[in-house]
This record gives sequence, C-alpha cells and structure tokens, in this order.
Amino acid sequence: MSTDIITADAPEREGGYYLINDERFRSVTAALEHWDKGDLKIWSAGLAAAAAFDELPRLVTALITPDCGRSYHKKCVDHEWPERCPNCRCEACQPCVTRWLRDRYEAESRRRMDEGTRIHGLIKHWVLTGYWLPADPDIENYLMSFKAFIVEYGLRNTDWELAEARVVNRAYGYAGTLDGALWFHRDRSQAAFDLLDRLTLDGAERVQGALVLVDYKSREKEDRAIFSDNPLQLAGYRFAEVLVLADGTELPMLKVDAAAIIQVRPDKTTVELVLAEEPEFATFLSILAGDEWMQDRGKRAVGARTHSYAPSVVKSRAADSRRRALAAKATAAIMEDVPPSTAVDGAVDNASPTPAERGARAAAAARRPDAGQVWGGLANQHDAPSRGRRVRASPPGGRTTVTATVAVLGAPGRPEDGPPPF
Repeated sequence: MSTDIITADAPEREGGYYLINDERFRSVTAALEHWDKGDLKIWSAGLAAAAAFDELPRLVTALITPDCGRSYHKKCVDHEWPERCPNCRCEACQPCVTRWLRDRYEAESRRRMDEGTRIHGLIKHWVLTGYWLPADPDIENYLMSFKAFIVEYGLRNTDWELAEARVVNRAYGYAGTLDGALWFHRDRSQAAFDLLDRLTLDGAERVQGALVLVDYKSREKEDRAIFSDNPLQLAGYRFAEVLVLADGTELPMLKVDAAAIIQVRPDKTTVELVLAEEPEFATFLSILAGDEWMQDRGKRAVGARTHSYAPSVVKSRAADSRRRALAAKATAAIMEDVPPSTAVDGAVDNASPTPAERGARAAAAARRPDAGQVWGGLANQHDAPSRGRRVRASPPGGRTTVTATVAVLGAPGRPEDGPPPF
C-alpha cells in the first residue's frame, strides 16, 4: 500500500476523445455508448411516461391547439432552458408540447450527470486531503451515505492508490479516467471480512487484503441496479497499459485483484463485485472496434452513392467494357462495304450481278482487310484473344446471307458475360 495517491487533473476531451501528450485516444465511456443499455431505455420510457402523467391537462389541450409554426425551430440561443421569450416554441400546440417533453427529459439527464460529477469531486477531495467539503443540499444525502460506507468497511483515505486517474492503452487506441483503486482489509470490519471472503478461491488461503478497482455510480432510487456495460468499462481500465499523471509522466498500470461498482444512493452505499477479466476485455475490444467503424465509415456506409466495387472488380469490368466496344468496331468494319441498296434483312441479292457490279465488289474486297486480320490486330493491341469471323454462303447464283459473327471474349450476346456493368 502506498501513501502517494496517483491522480490527474481533468483530462482534455473533444468529441468523445482524450488528448493526452498530443495523442488522440477514444474515450472508454464514449465507445460504450453503442452498447445496448436496455435498462436505460426502460428508465427513459418511465421518465417520459411520468412526464406525460404530470402534464396530462397540457397534453389534452395540445390536441385541439393549432400548430404555432415555431415547433421545429432550434432552441433560442439567448437564454437557457426553461426560460422563454416570444421567439420560443409556444409549448401549447401538439408539436411544441412533444418537443417540450423531450427537452424536459434531456434536462433531467443533465441534472443527474451534474449530480454525479459533484459527488465524484467531493469523494476525490476527501481521498486526496482527508477533509470533506460541504455538500450542496441536493446531494447531501449521497455524501452522508458514502461516509457511512467508509465507516462500515473501516476505510481510510490512505487506502486509495488511485483517484480519478487517467489510463491509456496505445495498442488499442483508447483512454479513460478511472474513479479509484483502494485496499480492503479483512481485519478492519465484518463487512470487509465478508467482501474478501468472496474473493478467496476454493482451497486457497484467505487473503488479508485486496486492491480493488472501483467505479462510483450514483443512483437516485433506493434499490440496487448494476448494468451490463459496467464490467466492460472496468475491464477497459484494468487492461490499460499505463497511468498518465497530471504532468504527463507515465507509469505502468497497477495490478489489481478485483473490480467493483461502488453504488452511491441517498439511503445507502454498497459494493458490488463485478467480473472484469479477459472475456470482458475481449468484449470491450469488440465494441471498441464497432465504435471505430461507426466513427470512420458508419455515416458514409448508408446512402444513394455509397455502393462501390472492389478495385479489382472495377478494373476487370472496365476491361470487359473496352473489349465489347472493340468487338462492335470489328463487326462494323466487316459490314461497312455491303451496298445498302441491295441489303434486305441482312441478305445480299447477287443472283445476276452485272459485270460492273462484279468489278466493284472485287475492288472493294481487295481494299478491305480480312475480318480475322481486323479483329486480330485490335485484339492483340488490347490483350484480347482473336477468333476471326465466320461467313456462311449459299451456292453461286443464290442468296448469300452475311452472318459475320465476331466471336471473342466479351463480345455482345454472350450470356456468360452478363449485362454491362456501367
């Protein structure tokens, strides 16, 4: 046990990130916001229902009140809620009352957070100095219950090794501020004896003291409530790499024996042991990875223009498109010398050509390169296989049907190629 309590000033925060020694780390609590807190949803729903019953006459009146037209305006910036001015929402029509109830919920959430912050501050001051600061009337009962907890477990302020300390894990890119780490001693009280008895393994000698990583949770209701994300939060702290002091000095993270939630209620403060072992840490890391995806790609992954092919697919399909274009050019080159006046549905009438016609056709054929040569040259130029052309002809004096099919990988009409990608 050390008499030097490790602590740190309030860390710099920016949008759910810590800025420590010019490095940016994701906050443990910010990452865990993506964890499904079913109990919190129930609490929120209950708060909304209570507000609705409290304001039942207002809700009934809102059903018959015309929309003021200011329902969806942003909150006035000239004053704080719940002050009002002529530019504010009327709080009488249905849309305004709906927004008003939502604002009421947000205000209640901020109130509870503020209470928790002040309770933490009073505990930290006592741990560091041994003296209690006076408490505000709204949190005085919380402070009295915490003082009773100290007496119950025979604790002293020197039993704390950590108080509001920063922790960092560079390997996984996160940081946090743990509330405390303190020693519980078996011989101090019956409550401490019973607590340490729960930490003793079967067949092992009873431990006389244990260093427990703790997180304070204030709760307004007088009943026990531990949420599933609490062990994950403590696991993130426990498996941090270093402690960061106020001056930037880094120390190895302390090795603790257990983890617990110290729940501070107006009626009683209790110690609730939780598991914060490797399985909990692995779960925390999976949530951290999901949070990283949310921050990096989540907002861009949904939308009309977000779909994309892998680079290799894009390159392959572009090459197929070029080969199809070349096939069309080769077909046009083969067919370009067929006299349009004699072509009917792809057929050429050569039943009785005149000598002049035969001479013209012979000259055109001499000028025109062989289709295989045309396609072969194009295919070689673009690394496409050459397969030439096929011409089916009827006996002399009949009708010759020009089929000039360019058979090439990527040519139009091949079902295995599929539809054009672009």
